[in-house]
Amino acid sequence: MPYNLNVIDELHHANENAHSRILCKLLQYQDVNNQYTILKSFIRFVSLMNSSFGSIEINEPIITQEEKRIDLWIRDKDYAIIIENKVEGAGDQERQIERYIEKTKEYSEYNDNNIYVIYLPANNHLPSDQSWGKYKDKYIENNNFVNLSFQNIIPWLKDEVLPYCPIREEILVSGIRQYIDYLEGFYNLRLSQKDTYHIESNEICKIIGCQESDLFLQVTKTIEEIDILMDPKASCTKDGTETEKELQNLKVAKSVLEVYRNEQIDGFIKRFGDLSKAILSQLYGDIWRDKEYIRRDSDPCFLLYPETWETAAGTNNVHLEWKNVSVNNLFITNELPYKIEIHAEGKIGKIPQLKESLGLTQRKVFSQEVDKPKANLGCMSIEELRSYLTGIYKKEEVRKAIASVYEALQKI
Repeated sequence: MPYNLNVIDELHHANENAHSRILCKLLQYQDVNNQYTILKSFIRFVSLMNSSFGSIEINEPIITQEEKRIDLWIRDKDYAIIIENKVEGAGDQERQIERYIEKTKEYSEYNDNNIYVIYLPANNHLPSDQSWGKYKDKYIENNNFVNLSFQNIIPWLKDEVLPYCPIREEILVSGIRQYIDYLEGFYNLRLSQKDTYHIESNEICKIIGCQESDLFLQVTKTIEEIDILMDPKASCTKDGTETEKELQNLKVAKSVLEVYRNEQIDGFIKRFGDLSKAILSQLYGDIWRDKEYIRRDSDPCFLLYPETWETAAGTNNVHLEWKNVSVNNLFITNELPYKIEIHAEGKIGKIPQLKESLGLTQRKVFSQEVDKPKANLGCMSIEELRSYLTGIYKKEEVRKAIASVYEALQKI
């Protein structure tokens, strides 16, 4: 096992403000051409979860931390972004998001159509209604909001930032690697932590007292209950005080369960992605770029055309997307219907001509509800999942839609 030395660990933990300062410094980075490459990467990453963010065009942003008490505040010519950091689990202050939106409007001539809100909790909890105040319905309706678990910062830094850092930026690269390692430690994802805390699923069933078919759901509920117990306001002992030993026991229990949960999710993501790639390639040819498929906590996407066009506003491409298939409902009964959609995303490259050729007025080329499997997706064996995906991808409507896109692209 490699020797682990993390400077942030040794400085005794990064509080919420420290995380915000690190993110702010990263987003402020400009390359030799004065381009905000890391900010652009972040916007592209967020737009995978909410395509409305893909319309943001970065010009001369002002990026600050804790100005007007806003954790991270990005203001540019035609947009503003409010980033609220809750990585340490702090509760929402009274009308917090509402007040930040009002402050943004006071700063310049921004309105509800060009103000965006990104909420960064430690896990996946949403901002409270009282924090939104009068703005919740409007921002949800405008699609100007993303709830982004802070854990997603790890794959963004690993896959989208670190590989593209210039060699000369040794200090930047070193800092990013240290921060990735710190976050992996925070989420118990370091290899050493996985080895320490790994327990077989049948043992967890015995401890929790449930059937293996219900294990994922029970593990998720138990993690939430532990979070409540670890809250500083909670009472872990009879006299209301929290002892270090009790807190450590809770942390270990949570680590065991999170390792199991993450293993289940990561395993499914790999199976779903690898099988889809193999089946689609067999049916439609080898159409993949280096990034074979795109998935975070949102619905999985698969690029359907080998070209993608990068702009300040984001990535422009043609992709197939599964709707309502997210990590939050893989192992439980999901009432929402599964859909396959094909999107022509963006406004440059061949996208405008493709839309014109297909007679489109929006990005959606195709949308079709598909049959749901009898078992929950996350509980299916590889062969069961292969059979299910093959049946879906061979459906006549899906084949015709993909064929129409290829035919139109070849004519352009």
